[in-house]
This record gives sequence, C-alpha cells and structure tokens, in this order.
Amino acid sequence: MASKLVVGGRKWVSTELKGTDIGRFKEYCRDMHINFEMSEAGYGYTHFECLMTDAEMEDANKFIDLM
Repeated sequence: MASKLVVGGRKWVSTELKGTDIGRFKEYCRDMHINFEMSEAGYGYTHFECLMTDAEMEDANKFIDLM
C-alpha cells in the first residue's frame, strides 16, 4: 500500500536582493542545502524563491541582516 502525501513543514518564501548580496545569498542557500529559484526582478534586483522551514527562514534572515 502506498503512503499518503503529507506536508513536510517547508514553504516557499521570497526576497529580492541587489549587487554582491545576490552571490552571497546564493552561496548561503547552496551551503545550507536550501532549494531555491532565481529570476530577474528589474532595477538591478534578483528575486529569490526559497523552500524553507520556519527555522531555516529565521537563520536566513539573520544571515541577510549581517550582509
């Protein structure tokens, strides 16, 4: 019997970054094994969509605050 789908506690969250912050946050996501997608947002900004738990989002926000 197949098991049912369940919510894994992760949700898509987003942010927009500019300049050198783009590369630093991309590296952070890769280092933390966070799935993410990027797209051009205009005016030099890049839009990030990240699949994170609440705890991962809290840690990522701390990282962004220190950039």
